[in-house]
Amino acid sequence: MVHRASLILAALCQVGQAVQPPDSESLDPYFTEVSDTSALAFIEQTNTHLYKHRMTKSFLAFMQQHNRQYRLGTREYELRRELFEQRSKEVERQNSQPNRRWSATVNHLSDWTEEEKTSLYGYAGHASRHSGRASSSKSSFLQEKQGDRAVILSESKTWGSNVLDQIENQGACGSCWAVATAKMLEANYFIGTNITGKTFSPQELVDCVPNQAECGGTGGCKGATVELAALYFSQRGLQSRTEVPYTASDGHCSGTGELQMEKFGNVDWLAEPDVMRPRMNNVTNNVHFHGFQRLKVNQVTPLLEALQSGTVAVSVDGSPWSMYHSGIFDKCQGGSAVADGNPAGPVINHAVLAIGYGKADNGDKYWLIQNSWGAGWGMGGRIKLLRTDGDADHCGWDNKPKDGTACKGGASRVWVCGMCGILYDNVIAKFTV
Repeated sequence: MVHRASLILAALCQVGQAVQPPDSESLDPYFTEVSDTSALAFIEQTNTHLYKHRMTKSFLAFMQQHNRQYRLGTREYELRRELFEQRSKEVERQNSQPNRRWSATVNHLSDWTEEEKTSLYGYAGHASRHSGRASSSKSSFLQEKQGDRAVILSESKTWGSNVLDQIENQGACGSCWAVATAKMLEANYFIGTNITGKTFSPQELVDCVPNQAECGGTGGCKGATVELAALYFSQRGLQSRTEVPYTASDGHCSGTGELQMEKFGNVDWLAEPDVMRPRMNNVTNNVHFHGFQRLKVNQVTPLLEALQSGTVAVSVDGSPWSMYHSGIFDKCQGGSAVADGNPAGPVINHAVLAIGYGKADNGDKYWLIQNSWGAGWGMGGRIKLLRTDGDADHCGWDNKPKDGTACKGGASRVWVCGMCGILYDNVIAKFTV
């Protein structure tokens, strides 16, 4: 025969609670003997009760930390608490893996529904109307500029500046394509000119970029592409962030100047890789804009080369990222093109900024990515993605290009490579004095 009080203390220890010896009054109701056959059942029941109590306390602390206003007892409260509990279990499951490359955490996205999280994306890249495994035989503009000499790649590279120290938060607007473009323009403007303080408004891009071919979405907070944003900039330039502040919503276009609208509807022209698109008016000449280029598709070296001269806007599958905390992320779908034939790959749906690459102490290589989900997410707003040397590593078919990669009437699937599809659609803008 055992006492209920002993069972409660045992249960508390099993769930890892720090236990203080209870006073005798609080245990009085429990000093009744129970049969040994009910002991395990009682412990299990108590464990469940204590777990729910712990999760409720954690959720209330989470609500306070993130300024949530859910009313106790409402359907909204129960939904958010269940989501929080589910995500907490996923975090525990990831962090319990002994040989994991990355760690997870609860953060401000832990009570969002999957549908709500789609507002964090709003972009997947600029696919041509063809689905094949595209490549190009041309030299990159980086190599052309240096004649026949190959670009010398350092073992690691990280761009840093006051511009990049400011982490963006796009909010519940699918403007990642605009935010990534504006941040790339600001960073590369400083890199190319060494002039500080210049800003470019992502809100103007949200409000003004034409998207009649519905590439990456239907425009504004419902998605577009970096190529369209860069084309807009090359024709009209951009006002500053002060002149057109970011609102995380669609607004009225205040941009001025003529646009060559036929260019915005020419899908294959915009999607052609390895071609420098020069500035198209004197407005961008005044800010020393040289041009923009989409890198070769699904190849490692062009991205490494481009990062020698500036930051690069890249397209990825951001859907598995929400609980990332630290380490080298390696959880996106996609197999080896050689070993697996034609596997399903990542669904490209998010635009971010590649600011460098490196190698961990254990030898794992990574791409360093700056996201737009606030400084409280990831490693101060950044994530390290697993980097491998082979072009055919982590490849597969993106079978949902309409989630962002395809334009209206485009291919039903596209071939993407790299962890989270990072090698598929990358754009760099260059400034020179």
